[in-house]
Amino acid sequence: MNGALNHKILTFGGAVLVLVASLMLVPKIGASFLSSDEEKEIMVTFNPHPGETVSDVKKKSGSSGRKIS
Repeated sequence: MNGALNHKILTFGGAVLVLVASLMLVPKIGASFLSSDEEKEIMVTFNPHPGETVSDVKKKSGSSGRKIS
């Protein structure tokens, strides 16, 4: 730790070099949050509060489904 604190410019330069190198790898590795397939699927879970009625839960699930799609 003392070595890094005593050589701040060298440490900063090394960190920048690692950042640039990792950004240069993105085209080779690729990055995707959703696959490019036709079928895309997201799983959403909902935990209703105790005492909520089934009709209230269905109303909330319907409104959240419209917000997602």
